[in-house]
Amino acid sequence: MTEGDVEHREEVARTTRESAIYLASKIVPFLCNLLFIKFYTVYFTPDVIGEYETILALAMMASSLAVGWLQISLLRFYPKSQRENQTDTLVVAISIGFVAAVLLALFIGLILWLLRETAWGRSLYFNLLPWVGVLFLTNCFFILTTTLLRARRFPIRFSVASASYSLFNLSFGFLFALFIGSFLLSLVAGTAVALLIPSLAILLFGRNGSKKVSGENQAWRSRMGPLLAFGLPLSINQAASQILNLSDRYLILILLGDTEAGLYSVVYRIGDFAVRFVILSLMMSAYTSVTETFEHKGREAAERLVSSLTRIYLLLAVPLVVGFWMVQREVVDVLAGSEYLGSAHILGWILLGNFFLGLSQYANFGLHLSHRTMALAGLTLFAAVLNLILNWILLPIYGYPAAAYTTCLSFGFLAVATPFFANRHLSWRVSMVSLARILIATLVFSGVVHLLRFLTESNLVNLVLQASLGAVFYFLALLILGEISWKDIKGIQTPR
Repeated sequence: MTEGDVEHREEVARTTRESAIYLASKIVPFLCNLLFIKFYTVYFTPDVIGEYETILALAMMASSLAVGWLQISLLRFYPKSQRENQTDTLVVAISIGFVAAVLLALFIGLILWLLRETAWGRSLYFNLLPWVGVLFLTNCFFILTTTLLRARRFPIRFSVASASYSLFNLSFGFLFALFIGSFLLSLVAGTAVALLIPSLAILLFGRNGSKKVSGENQAWRSRMGPLLAFGLPLSINQAASQILNLSDRYLILILLGDTEAGLYSVVYRIGDFAVRFVILSLMMSAYTSVTETFEHKGREAAERLVSSLTRIYLLLAVPLVVGFWMVQREVVDVLAGSEYLGSAHILGWILLGNFFLGLSQYANFGLHLSHRTMALAGLTLFAAVLNLILNWILLPIYGYPAAAYTTCLSFGFLAVATPFFANRHLSWRVSMVSLARILIATLVFSGVVHLLRFLTESNLVNLVLQASLGAVFYFLALLILGEISWKDIKGIQTPR
């Protein structure tokens, strides 16, 4: 084994350990999210849920447009700044960009608010903008503070912040509903407080003790040029990505009404979080790891690392998508109740779409690392526009289920198209042998899930048995097929 092989295995092991921390930390948010779904489907009407989910979606889109480019820029430039001992100046430049972007977004929001009584302002629900503004500010704050933890490779601290948000969102949402009532204010206020508390805690307890920032020559100015050149196209990409992720709820609200938006949003939240907790857990560590490897060891080492990390993603995501698709009605019945069973058939399409999204994120590393952010923005914007056009045409004809199909199609386009533009800068390869083994093991997993489907009369008990026993047989199949080994597992467990 060459020195490069040893370094590659060590970096994969380190990244996998960090991803495992992120993944383990997502268990609490995952459970809290499931409880939150159960909570608000019991206490709130579909109309209120539809408005809340739309407000949340709009706030996420606005915050991505305002500070999403700073988020990616911080992750991209932090390793280089750390090597040059210039992290303080980078943080100052990021902070200045943050304030400017937020103020600009609030100014635009104020203009739109003044137009709320116009015909198109009423049709676009501009009366919801104050609620959107509250979640926009708190989410921007949360994004920037937690991204700093990711850039510094503090997975445990990030995990605590993420878990705290989920716990606070559930707790404060319940408390506000208890004391204020089952109104929109209860949900929005609970989410805003939940975002604000961990963000303030990171600022208060996460200082590195360095007070000297830029000296007499204000060195942060030298950072603004690269940040703007790299990051501003990413604002288009981030906004397009959020439009692709979240605009369906807004369009359903406009075209079909509150109730339809609520029915769709509940099922979408179940499917979205089920896969995204894997995607986000892996990408949180992967982006920093690949960036550091590219900066310190070059393109070839980064390509090997991306290929290995893609394999890990497939190992986790493929059986998750297949398993949820097989039991989608039971999942919706347990989490949301029989009132939402009519929406259960779209869960699998939502899961598949998010799976494609995860693949596209591994494929687009080449565009990030080569600073081809405009090409990345163009791809995502095309997919977002395609999604908007299809939804605008199909929603009035086929109803809210069409949104799940069009979103899956748009994410699938990203997964297929991205490698054609990114591979010239950083090759993205998927081992066909590994993929075949994963699919065979998933077939074994599917058989176990199918056999246990009607074992008892309780959907909850059946789901627990299917998930646990299916996972055991999937793991054993991977061992037998040679896709994973005990040596690999021990290498992950033991830091070198």
